[in-house]
Amino acid sequence: MKSILVEGHTDCGGVKAAWHGNGEGNLKTWLSYIRKNLPEKDGINKLTEDNLAKINVLKQVENLKDHPIYKTYGQGVEIIGSLFHVASGELELLNRGGDELLNKLL
Repeated sequence: MKSILVEGHTDCGGVKAAWHGNGEGNLKTWLSYIRKNLPEKDGINKLTEDNLAKINVLKQVENLKDHPIYKTYGQGVEIIGSLFHVASGELELLNRGGDELLNKLL
């Protein structure tokens, strides 16, 4: 395997639910994984839901890179973060420029 693609998408219901505090029991565990990747709500940040989806993808890329199996066996396997734009069909590559985008979004 040469690469792993972590792909999010615009208008993501999971990101919306995690951000707005959906407490539905069946979704709680799944949404907790998304919520921990999103910044704290402080009333100051005016992040769009699509930017939150980008942040989630980039954090998932970081999580994968920190996983023990990837650290042991992932040498030479590139992890690519991307966002699929539902309206246009565009696939936006997010992490080809290092951590710059994540720092800009946060």
